[in-house]
Amino acid sequence: MTLFTSQSAAMFYDKLFSSLDFTLPRAATGRRGFLKEAMVCAFIVMKCEGFTQITDLMDYLDNNRLIAHYCGFNIMEPLPSYWTYDRFLRQLNNGALKSIMANLVRKLYELGVVDASFVGLDSTPIMANTKQNNPKSFAKSKFSKENHPKSDPDCALGVHSASNQHNERRYEFYWGYKSHVLVDCISGLPLYELTTQANIMDSTVAVDILAAANQILPLQGCSFLADNCLNVHQQIDLRLCLCDCFLSRGMCFLPGENCPQIFQSISFAQTVHAGGFLPTRELQSIRFSAL
Repeated sequence: MTLFTSQSAAMFYDKLFSSLDFTLPRAATGRRGFLKEAMVCAFIVMKCEGFTQITDLMDYLDNNRLIAHYCGFNIMEPLPSYWTYDRFLRQLNNGALKSIMANLVRKLYELGVVDASFVGLDSTPIMANTKQNNPKSFAKSKFSKENHPKSDPDCALGVHSASNQHNERRYEFYWGYKSHVLVDCISGLPLYELTTQANIMDSTVAVDILAAANQILPLQGCSFLADNCLNVHQQIDLRLCLCDCFLSRGMCFLPGENCPQIFQSISFAQTVHAGGFLPTRELQSIRFSAL
């Protein structure tokens, strides 16, 4: 078996899965089937290898039985079929994955890999599997609210930037979801993730994400980095909550020239001092210090 498997890949997955310690609830009745833990590890392999199709995962594990063994499968028996993987994804409780991630973040915090002294929040679009998102589709009114995709009734209409150049204002509409990720800016590792419909703004979930992440590891006194989605005049309550709950004696980095004026016009139980611009991204630095 090792003749057909890269030794570096085998050692990587051996160390990776030996570090994971989690159990998922099993059905009380019915066929035993494949271990849910092994199925989760298989999808971890799928992401690590960059596969976009379940069929690619099936071929990879079938040709690399050693890695399938590290996942937890009995390699002397047939591996899961396409429909087994598909059914597992549809029936898996997202809360179980969040629990696994929370335990890993706590372990990383205890080991000193992440310290959460400098965190950042951003979001990325998740396209729904529908013809409206296909650029080659000639369907009329693809991005009309009245033309909701029938294949995914839970998705919503959203918009995202089509360029990463700060001087370009190009946007694209899409049907789908949005993944909001809080990361440790020093290590680049994710601390918390929340998936919402595509029409949910970052500013409406920022406080909830920070509050949930604060239950996993302490965020008091941290420095917080965000993009222009949180720098809007209507989000004064959000800013006050960030100051009061999380950023006492910390810093908040938000883009925009109006950021200092907004804060200076507000009277609250903390003073706000405008700092200088960061040289690379021109982010306005706002320092919070207790009275």
